[in-house]
Amino acid sequence: MIAALFDIEGTLYTNPMGRGFLRYASANGRKLRALLYYGSLMPRYYLAKLGVTSKETLNRTAIARMPLLIQGYDLRQAEAAFDWVAN
Repeated sequence: MIAALFDIEGTLYTNPMGRGFLRYASANGRKLRALLYYGSLMPRYYLAKLGVTSKETLNRTAIARMPLLIQGYDLRQAEAAFDWVAN
């Protein structure tokens, strides 16, 4: 069984997890995926900045799309990504 755990409330990790996985993907051969992930969030980011939608909506979207950054990794690759983000 494979599981992915995220520290959404920031109790263990103080930086946004999505930002960590975005940087990891970009630095490890998945720059296009990183750009697609980032770009897909920009409309909601600006809507939240304008007060049209909530920051919670932006965060939910970011979390829901986060698997795009690690999709297709084998166990070793996923462990390396999680270790990199956590450290």
